[in-house]
Amino acid sequence: MAKSNRDNFPQKVITTLAGRVAYLCSNPFCRRVTIGPHTATDKTTLIGVAAHITAASPGGPRYDPSLSDIERKSIGNGIWLCSNCATLIDKDEKHFPVSHLKDWRNKTEAYAAQQLGNGQPLLTLRPKIEAILLYQNGISSNEGFAEYISPGSLIRIEEAKLIISAKRHYKLQLINNSSIAAINIRLQQTGSNHLILDESIPSVNNLGPFLERNIKCTLSNFYIMTGGERVTSQRAEMAYPEELSDLQLAIDYTNEHGQQFQTLTSFSGKQPNNIFH
Repeated sequence: MAKSNRDNFPQKVITTLAGRVAYLCSNPFCRRVTIGPHTATDKTTLIGVAAHITAASPGGPRYDPSLSDIERKSIGNGIWLCSNCATLIDKDEKHFPVSHLKDWRNKTEAYAAQQLGNGQPLLTLRPKIEAILLYQNGISSNEGFAEYISPGSLIRIEEAKLIISAKRHYKLQLINNSSIAAINIRLQQTGSNHLILDESIPSVNNLGPFLERNIKCTLSNFYIMTGGERVTSQRAEMAYPEELSDLQLAIDYTNEHGQQFQTLTSFSGKQPNNIFH
């Protein structure tokens, strides 16, 4: 049998990694329990894995060729995660660098140690608001030519530079993707000043488990383009416009115990990016 080129963790390392975080997922925004009873009374169900922070073999996520075989399969290169989060960190390695994962591990070990000493419940109950910006419809109008047109000239609209006034209507959808109510939601925008919230949320409000709130928004701007470019742009509403690339939406909220949480959302490409704090 050919020798594997993967530096897999020994069983002792796997068991120690899991135990040091009390079998909780080390992602502080997950912290899911990864072990529990099986229907068979002599078995347990395990959904956690000992994941490599730097890959176990060349070509893997965050692979570090400077590590020795022993270092690569040591406990210092491991993190305990639920199977979902283990897949997530390897699908987008740039979003989850080595320093990020080590911070997760350290924070969760400290959390487990604190709860062990205090005799408190292990789970942190938090709401988790996600934001999505959904395109509804748009309208544009020609405000005139952006360049001098001599009298009597033949005008080809598909080639002439025009000043276009455009409005796109969106629905900002706030989704509480958790079983915990989000209390006193606050919204703040930084970056782009083109997105206008047409509705405001009440000063005192909450969003129950797995519920959503919709807020009407308008994106207004002027563009200089040819008539042909205008037609092309009207067909490209599947992706977020470039004007939103520097927009960041800060969503602040608490749980019922007054603990503060935040979601930072940006809009680029075709999907929003939600980061939870």
